[in-house]
Amino acid sequence: MPLISGPDPQSERPSLRSAGAQTVPLQGGQLSEPGSGATGRKAGGLGLACARPGEYLQFLRYARGSLYEIETQLRIAARRGYIDPDAVPALLNQSVQISKMLSGLVKSLKAR
Repeated sequence: MPLISGPDPQSERPSLRSAGAQTVPLQGGQLSEPGSGATGRKAGGLGLACARPGEYLQFLRYARGSLYEIETQLRIAARRGYIDPDAVPALLNQSVQISKMLSGLVKSLKAR
């Protein structure tokens, strides 16, 4: 069963997509209302291999912030009925594991 499902929209309104799932139209604007000020950035606009250590650490901090936004989006999507609420705990658990990995990498790089 896909996490996100619903009827195909007839308009070009913003939508959520999941591999193998139909498009679900969003109502009342985009789902990302709480995270509307955040943007995905690369370290200094460079590939990570070219980034200076400080830029790479900043990139990892942005990644962790984006992960926290994803957690918020999951909760909103479940509350609005866009995804199965029973799937959220497992997804949040994965998010916690990724956050721990990012934090460990940041701590390791700061110790150098």
